[in-house]
Amino acid sequence: MFIAIVGSRACSSSEAKAAFALAYNLARQGHVVVSGLARGIDTAALSGVATAKAVGLAVLPTSLGEGMYPLANAPLARTLQGYGGVVMMPYITPSEALWRFKLRLIERNFLMARWCDTCIVVSDHYNISGGTAWMVKFCHTLDKTVLRLDSDYSLHLDVPHIHRKITWEPELVALKEHIRRTKA
Repeated sequence: MFIAIVGSRACSSSEAKAAFALAYNLARQGHVVVSGLARGIDTAALSGVATAKAVGLAVLPTSLGEGMYPLANAPLARTLQGYGGVVMMPYITPSEALWRFKLRLIERNFLMARWCDTCIVVSDHYNISGGTAWMVKFCHTLDKTVLRLDSDYSLHLDVPHIHRKITWEPELVALKEHIRRTKA
């Protein structure tokens, strides 16, 4: 089973610990954990998969020409690949413009929603925002099961249906630097 584990880049340490433990246990049971390799919950979840020495799927919003984003997670990506995991960079050409890169973050969430059987949002908050909200919206649209896990390991079925407008909450400075670096 493919299980997406997603959440905030600005997660608490207890939320990150819960994501790590969840991913570790799911991976040890033979499930493929899917996430975006972003900072925060994605990093914690895929670190759990790597610690379990299991297969994971990281979906990036970049092309091979752009490389890893965020670059700080390149060692984690290599570790996942070493255990048979896949780091997917689904784009052929570099994004070159900030607006296009932002759009790819949303498209990446659609791809993860399409490929997963279930999505688990690790968050202590009922209201979901940012890229996680796009993932929840896509999963609901595709009739995928969406659950929410609190840092105290309580599992909830009360993830709200989300109606997103395009507003940008990602780390704009990091995105601009990434695009500048790939143009050079």
